[in-house]
Amino acid sequence: MAYGVICPMVNTSREAKNLVSYSKYPPVGTRSNAPIRVGMYGAAGAYQKTANEEIVLLPMIETKTTVENMEAILDVPGIDGV
Repeated sequence: MAYGVICPMVNTSREAKNLVSYSKYPPVGTRSNAPIRVGMYGAAGAYQKTANEEIVLLPMIETKTTVENMEAILDVPGIDGV
């Protein structure tokens, strides 16, 4: 189980929103729910209740475009830093 995701090539706030959506469970995101597998890390359902707050999301700053869009990227709810 990962407690953080560092994602390369996030250049826009839209891409940062996608990163959040794909990394967080509903209702915050659209990450799929596998209760049997996550049950191995504790009681089934317990992990999903805290995962959205515990998982750190960090887009990598790699391009001039990203630098130009950094404020908008950091304003995306769920992005924890760069």
